[in-house]
Amino acid sequence: MTLEIERIGRLLGAFAALAVQRGGRLTKIRLVKFLYLLDLYSAQNSNQAGKRTFTNWSWAFIHYGPYCRESTDAIDLAAKNGFLVAYSYESSFSDEDYRLYGPGEKLGAGDADKVMDSLPIHVSSRLRSALKRWYDDTYGLLDYVYFRTGPMEHARPNDVLSFASERMPDMEAFRPVEMVPLSKKKKAALREAIQKLRKEGLPRGQPPELFDDEYFRFVSTTAGSETEVGLTGIANLSFDASSDD
Repeated sequence: MTLEIERIGRLLGAFAALAVQRGGRLTKIRLVKFLYLLDLYSAQNSNQAGKRTFTNWSWAFIHYGPYCRESTDAIDLAAKNGFLVAYSYESSFSDEDYRLYGPGEKLGAGDADKVMDSLPIHVSSRLRSALKRWYDDTYGLLDYVYFRTGPMEHARPNDVLSFASERMPDMEAFRPVEMVPLSKKKKAALREAIQKLRKEGLPRGQPPELFDDEYFRFVSTTAGSETEVGLTGIANLSFDASSDD
């Protein structure tokens, strides 16, 4: 096993471990996109000419976003070498078997944090944020990498993606806006409005249609279920209207 295979395998295991910490497992399509984000954030952090990525793979715009054959090969090798463990299940949408991935036996309890901390802080912090947000949300992750990442911005289907223009984000632009303090009168009015909403409930409405049926069919048959299958039961929710929190 080469050093490169081991490094990427350990990172994939760390991605899966962070997802498990939040109660989920990763599909192959999500692992591929997190590897793309690893290269994207590494390119932004790089000072080298040509903006070298972490893997130096050649990503292309294939079907619904960034893809390269090396990424799926790396996932298979990570499972073979014990950095990932694959759990098979039958898809609800076809007769094929699909897999969810968790951390393998090669990763100890505290290894995920050590692996992530070995990356530059810009890369590790943004990857942690991405994993926290999309570890169980294929649609949101695909939306982000497809519409909100630089290499995809002007790409056309089958184009090789370029990371050469990636730069470190201007963190000054993300500073919180200082809010004007509210008067006691306005605070009282706001509290009254919140209490009214608690008693009457929020108005019901239909969410906007961001994706068409074809998009959902593609993701469902490619990624499989968003959560593990076989779970049944009834969730009971309660709400304390008297709470001021």
